[in-house]
Amino acid sequence: MLESGNKLRFTKPGTVTVRATQAGNANWLSAIATRTFDVIVRVKNDFDGDLKADYAVYRESDGTWNAWISGGNYYMAFASGWGGPGYVPVCGDYDGDLKTDPTVYHRTTGTWMTWLSTSGYASMSAMNWGGAGWTAAPADYDGDEKTDPAIYQEATGTWQAWLSGSGYAVVMASGLGGPGSVPVPEDYDGDFKADPAVYEAATGTWKAMLSGSGYATTVLGAGWGGPAFTQVARDYDGDYKADPAVYRPEGGTWYGWITTSGYGQVWCADWGGPSWVAVSANYDGDARVDPAIYEQATGSWRVWQSGSGYVPVDRTGWGGPGFLPVMPY
Repeated sequence: MLESGNKLRFTKPGTVTVRATQAGNANWLSAIATRTFDVIVRVKNDFDGDLKADYAVYRESDGTWNAWISGGNYYMAFASGWGGPGYVPVCGDYDGDLKTDPTVYHRTTGTWMTWLSTSGYASMSAMNWGGAGWTAAPADYDGDEKTDPAIYQEATGTWQAWLSGSGYAVVMASGLGGPGSVPVPEDYDGDFKADPAVYEAATGTWKAMLSGSGYATTVLGAGWGGPAFTQVARDYDGDYKADPAVYRPEGGTWYGWITTSGYGQVWCADWGGPSWVAVSANYDGDARVDPAIYEQATGSWRVWQSGSGYVPVDRTGWGGPGFLPVMPY
């Protein structure tokens, strides 16, 4: 659809054909010149660039990665020594080639290390971007299709981000969050820029600084969750706006507040349990995020694919003790 001026926005993936017309012709007949474009939707945790999320796990003790790649009939890719004690995975597309880059963040030193797909997975690092008391919160905050390193300090509600579109100049924000609030940056207003946001588990309150509104702090909802719920905000309806959502391991209950229905609540039960963690991503490539869970003890995955009417798909032995799922950023 036409947004403004000559800017077009497409609400789903596919192919667009543009035909030139003859100005002044009463019938506006199609000219011969045509051009075809592919409309794509960037997918988190897509290590091979086929626009489907891949299953991936990370073992902190020795920095081992295993990933099952959808574009290769789920063959297993493997790497070791990429991280280690103190490092947590914070993957994203840091070079803008539509492939997720393995990346880790050290919780104490604030060191970031990434292995960029465009550089043949050569290691790159940055020092002192965070550290003790700071949680990694990477996302594409400037809308240049590259993930920006970012951190959040819960004690003060302070944010810092190093924007790729500005030569990694640091920007700061304060007053969003605080004790008890965790970072949930996503694009909540659909302008293709991630919005700093937090979820307060005690009250189920969601707040965001929306980029499309001059970063004014907005309360997205209250009572949307609670102490027993973890946040799983993603775009579940495919409208390019993140939907606030929560998951309660006890009972495997999910609640989502869907933007296309005016933040109407949807829910389901028995999708998980105490030993399962939520790992939602777009596993089937249909532009909608699929609810998914992972069990560390068995390395089992279960995905409810939106493109197949939410029929569950099971994978077993993809991970196991010591391996944590690589969470989509």
